[in-house]
Amino acid sequence: MKPEKLTAAQRPYWEMLFQWDGISSPDSKAATVFNLWWDNINTHIWRDEMPAKDSLVWQMPNSEATLYWLMRDSVMRFVDDIRTPARESLADQVTLALQEAADTAAAIAARGDLSLGGDRGTNIRHLSRSIPAFSRMGLRTGAVRTS
Repeated sequence: MKPEKLTAAQRPYWEMLFQWDGISSPDSKAATVFNLWWDNINTHIWRDEMPAKDSLVWQMPNSEATLYWLMRDSVMRFVDDIRTPARESLADQVTLALQEAADTAAAIAARGDLSLGGDRGTNIRHLSRSIPAFSRMGLRTGAVRTS
């Protein structure tokens, strides 16, 4: 991570991550930022070699596999973005992912609620999907995402 590359507007989101207790409660704003950041990291590492249009041929590794791989080999060839002439490091990719996550988080916060429960808006529909009175929409939930 290269914190010196963060703008003044992005820095509070980086600090929010370091103060986070790691619990994905409905009121956790840091959990939303972390989810945005981790999605961006995965995209930056894999999407240049495995574009979405080739999804039938290539499937991006799940989050657990990506984390395990990065822990074992942080200079793996997939870290570099092959679409650019420069050679990116993991620190470059993590920083870029956090910059984008912070900008997205700022946009979410500006239009409403950045907390995990407010951003997710979990819906539980009736089995028929046609009886709104027996459905619960916009529930404030926490917990962990699945990959």
